[in-house]
Amino acid sequence: MTEDLVTVDACAHAHEAHLLRMELESHDIAAYIEDEHMMHMNWWLTSAIGGAKVRVATSDAPKAREVVRQFRKGEGKSEVGQEADWGVCPICGSGNVSPVLKRRVPLLIAIALVLLFRWPDLAKKKLRCDQCGHTWKYHSDREGRKMTAHTLSACIVTEKVEESREFYVKHFGAKVTFDCGWYVNLELGKATSTLQFMAPRDPGPPVCNPAGLTYNFSVDDVDEEYAHLTAAGLEPVMPLEDHPWGDRGFAVLDPNGVTLYIYSDREPADEFRQFFSE
Repeated sequence: MTEDLVTVDACAHAHEAHLLRMELESHDIAAYIEDEHMMHMNWWLTSAIGGAKVRVATSDAPKAREVVRQFRKGEGKSEVGQEADWGVCPICGSGNVSPVLKRRVPLLIAIALVLLFRWPDLAKKKLRCDQCGHTWKYHSDREGRKMTAHTLSACIVTEKVEESREFYVKHFGAKVTFDCGWYVNLELGKATSTLQFMAPRDPGPPVCNPAGLTYNFSVDDVDEEYAHLTAAGLEPVMPLEDHPWGDRGFAVLDPNGVTLYIYSDREPADEFRQFFSE
């Protein structure tokens, strides 16, 4: 009686499945690929059918899953002798990570390229998680790599989303760039200066405790801003004054209790000048 087959992995591309099949066979595990031809004929159905499935006999499944795990983590080697050290997915933490080709190529050509050249050269430094589908750029020096942030913003979880929206639009000239009712994105001045307010969600983070939280607003003329905000009825919680560390500023509170420190730069006193980096 023929033994039943079980799926031990699924790949987004057929050539990836064949490389894994070769790895399993190098461990004396007979492996078969399912839905490969369906992917070639109807590539747009790849996600719907779950990719190219690598299947083995039920009795080989435990050993096969360990081979797959080691191969995905880079602890094993492929048939071409190249270590597949792709790390883990930064989103879900899965070790089922594989390189993504820049364009689709026929299976036989892909395998020929893998055999003739290095596998990472095909990847073009882009990886995909076969577990959650997330893609990201590959960095060979991941351990020493530093993140480059394009923007940095703060999101407050609050019961006062609408009140916060109106406060910043009225007093700070904020521009609403997104508003779905329970989540609002505000742009203040430059596009890199943004604030977000979100109503509590389940599941989701708890309502923010603003104690000790301060937003710093750098402005051209702090005296003009002080006159404008106090005339509008806002009560300063910190008076307008010069500070030896190099600014002139004051502070008010937003509807959530977050301290808003508004300031303009001034020359620092000698006692603080030594602490500034050029």
